[in-house]
Amino acid sequence: MTLLKPSTQRNMRSQIRKYLRPRLLNTAVDRIDSDLVRELVIEWHSQGCGRATIRNLVVTLGLILGKRFKGVKLPKQVDAQEEARWFTQEQSQQIVALSEGMHKVLFAVAAGTGMRAGELFGLKIEDVDLANSLIHVRRSVWEGNQQAPKTMNAYRKVGIDAELA
Repeated sequence: MTLLKPSTQRNMRSQIRKYLRPRLLNTAVDRIDSDLVRELVIEWHSQGCGRATIRNLVVTLGLILGKRFKGVKLPKQVDAQEEARWFTQEQSQQIVALSEGMHKVLFAVAAGTGMRAGELFGLKIEDVDLANSLIHVRRSVWEGNQQAPKTMNAYRKVGIDAELA
């Protein structure tokens, strides 16, 4: 786990504590195979775990054991997804207008780019290219610690409009 980001490590420790250890504590390692994992998938689904959570649990278990579980199918996501909440343009403008100092800049950049919070907190002045109306995403901050962005695709150039620039 030391090669993984701190947030991923924390999530995996939580998965182990909440789901894997209680269910597999008295199970011999050589008994943990694709058949058992298929049973676990059904069990987790019946407990209300979502598809992404179940996928992450299977991946974590595979990493721990150094195994790939063949033939394990994840449940289909059939539940209606709750629509994501967002601020309207007017609400965003109001938030920026009522903010002061660095918060005004933070909220304006967030509204104008859609960048993740950790990416916003990781920005440095050299990441802002006003001449070309770009922000370079090169790092992120998580729990006050600077780290690489979430994924390789998160390294990117984000265009900004003239008003934000």
